[in-house]
Amino acid sequence: MNLPPIYNWYTLVDTEEPLEQGDFIDNFPMPMVPVKPFSINENQSNQLLLENYNVIILSQSCDLNKYGDEDDVILCPRQNFIETNQNNKDDWKKLVSGRIISLHLINKSDIENYSFDYQIVALNHIFPIPFGYVKEIAKQSSQRIRMLPPYREYLAQAFARQFLRIGLPIDLPKEYPYK
Repeated sequence: MNLPPIYNWYTLVDTEEPLEQGDFIDNFPMPMVPVKPFSINENQSNQLLLENYNVIILSQSCDLNKYGDEDDVILCPRQNFIETNQNNKDDWKKLVSGRIISLHLINKSDIENYSFDYQIVALNHIFPIPFGYVKEIAKQSSQRIRMLPPYREYLAQAFARQFLRIGLPIDLPKEYPYK
């Protein structure tokens, strides 16, 4: 009997490995802007908070190879499926079929010491963070989980669908409109 090939979702990489699309960083300290704007005269240093998130890198690996420390990397938070408001059978079916545009379901991991349950990536919660900051935080752990192809490309496609849902009622002119 021929068994289908095994396509692992994840691998474990050492911290010295360059960051790539699909890399997980846990307990990432994210600077959060307050909901209520502060005035110019207020002490602004007390206004920003740090919240820890488990994140995944969504910037393309080919872009990361060219980025400097000041370039922004796109991160999105992820959390266990069971901890979200989508933890019922109907939502499970919608997530598996990709019918909840802002959320993407990813598989569980059984990697020893790095296991986790099914997770949801919040594609509508985008964190643009300087690459130098991301690299420094990523160095704080000895290893990290990396999502493998084709699953990370599927996630990237789901992320793109966040922005590709626009249809124009009237097209622009196909011919150059000026004399």
